[in-house]
Amino acid sequence: MKKIHAIAVVLLAAVLSAPLASAVNPLDALKGAIGAVIGGSGTSKTIPEGTFKYAGPAVSFKSDNALQNLGGAAAGTALESKLAPYYTKLGLTSMTFTAGSDSTFVMTVKKMNLKGTIEYGSEAGVCVLHLQGLGKIVGGQFTARWQMVGNSLSLTFDISKLVELLSKIAAVSGKSSLTSLTKVLQSYDGVYAGFRLEKQK
Repeated sequence: MKKIHAIAVVLLAAVLSAPLASAVNPLDALKGAIGAVIGGSGTSKTIPEGTFKYAGPAVSFKSDNALQNLGGAAAGTALESKLAPYYTKLGLTSMTFTAGSDSTFVMTVKKMNLKGTIEYGSEAGVCVLHLQGLGKIVGGQFTARWQMVGNSLSLTFDISKLVELLSKIAAVSGKSSLTSLTKVLQSYDGVYAGFRLEKQK
């Protein structure tokens, strides 16, 4: 009973702490809180077709035991708050991610397009972004954990791969130094970090 009560408290706190001006309604916040605590990626097998606009940092955890992530969920919220100003400096506030029906994607930052394909495997909520090269920017493969909650898409990556991806985005946006951001990311163990994006109509 105490364990169930603890989970309920965490979920209620997640809903009540959502900003009043946020476009995410309380139900979506609750669904997101459940996803953060117990993991999961919804019922869709692929990322829905459409264009998604950057809405903020995202952090995820993966565990078969919800209780193992009760402390982690709080740490994830703290990390998202720390990441926000660094993402702003990188120019991510203007970033869009467009997923095509043919499993292609286009990530647009500062009017520059990073293109690639999305590969889905047998594990639900996991995909591989195959990023094409662009000029002097070398392409790469980035395993992402994705989750849809309402119209909100979260894409999170292993910390080392996120740093690699952000380095490529920084090259596009004209930013060069990721030292401070890298230190923040590497100070957290057992988390995946990335972006939360809202689907555009």
